[in-house]
Amino acid sequence: MKDPAKVRAELRRELLPVKAPQRDDVLVVVTTNDGGVLLQASESGPRLPRFGANADRPLWQTALQGVSRIVVEPELIGWAGASSTLVDEAPVLRIHCREITAESDAGFIRVDRSDAVRMLVNDEDRATLAAALEAER
Repeated sequence: MKDPAKVRAELRRELLPVKAPQRDDVLVVVTTNDGGVLLQASESGPRLPRFGANADRPLWQTALQGVSRIVVEPELIGWAGASSTLVDEAPVLRIHCREITAESDAGFIRVDRSDAVRMLVNDEDRATLAAALEAER
């Protein structure tokens, strides 16, 4: 049986009116075996990694492809917190990996789990990451 949150998010993408051209962002919370978290560098400061998605590709595929050039052995864990089912917010997926291979060169940084939430510049990202890390315990 499919996860109800996943079904709701996929149905939302299929049934809501499409604005031309519609692209969603899928956010990912990436954790590592050694207690790291992957963040995306931006001009305003670190954010959760975001990858553009479209209706032709499942969100999980977009997320895994987006991180596959940056991490070793990415594994899709599931949804990250309640944000994944809200209509007006981007869906968030949790991915765990063995290690991060490319960081600053690819526009990403690895930070310790204990520092990650406070480093984020966006309140929504902070709440999402905090919920995802709490769910891992």
